[in-house]
Amino acid sequence: MDDPVLRGFGIRDPAVYARSSPITFIRQVRTPTSAMSVPLYRVPSAADEEFGHAMKALGIPSATVIYPGEGHAIHDPEHLADLDKRTLEWLDRYLK
Repeated sequence: MDDPVLRGFGIRDPAVYARSSPITFIRQVRTPTSAMSVPLYRVPSAADEEFGHAMKALGIPSATVIYPGEGHAIHDPEHLADLDKRTLEWLDRYLK
């Protein structure tokens, strides 16, 4: 498999993938992080969930929400409303 983003390096050379993976640097994160994502082949939902779980385990405020059935842009009106609500709540909580 020759992924156009990772050029297949995750398969051919796992060290290249590890150097670019956010989970590799999780212990350096200090900022509350909210990840709103969609299941894509480049960033599987499991990767988002792993990152969010690791942040919580380290005591860093984190929220992970996955919107199934969406692509790069979110189109479902219910998902859009939820995203707006969660974003405003997050900003209200952490920007004060």
